[in-house]
Amino acid sequence: MRLAWVAVAAVVCYGVGRHVGRLWGELGEFRFHFSLRWCVVAGLSYGLGLSLCGSFWWLALRDMGCRAGRARTLAAYFVSQLGKYAPGKAWVVAIRCGMIAGPQANVLATAASVFCETLMMMAVGAAVALGIFLLVPTGQRWTLCGIAAGLAFGLWVGLLPPVFARLAQVATKPFRRAGQPAPPPCSGRSLAKGVGLNLGAWALLGLSLFATANAIRPAPLSLASWPLLTGTVALAIVGGFIIFFMPGGLGVREWVLMETLTPILGHEQAVLAALLLRFIWVLSEMCFAGACYAGVRIWSHVAGKRSS
Repeated sequence: MRLAWVAVAAVVCYGVGRHVGRLWGELGEFRFHFSLRWCVVAGLSYGLGLSLCGSFWWLALRDMGCRAGRARTLAAYFVSQLGKYAPGKAWVVAIRCGMIAGPQANVLATAASVFCETLMMMAVGAAVALGIFLLVPTGQRWTLCGIAAGLAFGLWVGLLPPVFARLAQVATKPFRRAGQPAPPPCSGRSLAKGVGLNLGAWALLGLSLFATANAIRPAPLSLASWPLLTGTVALAIVGGFIIFFMPGGLGVREWVLMETLTPILGHEQAVLAALLLRFIWVLSEMCFAGACYAGVRIWSHVAGKRSS
């Protein structure tokens, strides 16, 4: 198992490092301002946003018959974020299944809940991007609206119960044993809560991009730009997810960010913001994953001593 973690870490470092090197080459001799305080705000906003998505995953797990603790679920959620940088999407599912495996969490239900959580996050993100681009004037407005509308339509159709059941059956096929029944679906109440949680998550991810942009600007952006940056980051992440063969959306996410941020920040600052955002998010994922994992281990140790 430790060798697997080392392999994932190596792939993450290699992929992100190579991508950062390519982007850095575009900056040339550009001189920039840097604020560590804004970077901290960006990292915390991103981590808190992911924790809301992780909370919906916990709800989906419970609906599908898994009784894993909330703290352990969040720890597995954050640690699994590092798996998305490895080729293929299966690492995320494998890490979560491995971390919450036990008599109260079967692998098939866990895999189905991961699929539900991911689809919900992307569907809400596409809808957020569409709503913002319709309401807030920006360059290439109708092109962005058209892309967001197409993504939103496809993803929300995927959440319809009959369609989701078919998609989940295909997505969880590697985890299904012969004759094993499908897990129960996520309840309508949990799905409604999931929409609310993910709306909050996307607002925080937009705040993270807002803070990242301010970290490299001598004069901070107006808070009025927060909604537009939220739509920008939502479209970038959903687009990176749809291009499934790119680990962690590497390249796709940055291209969307640079295209949409250039009219706001200028080309050099748009490139730097895209690069810095990737670095902050990877570092934030590692910090939150480490903190959650250590917290669960310490709590388990303390609980074990009390029981004995």
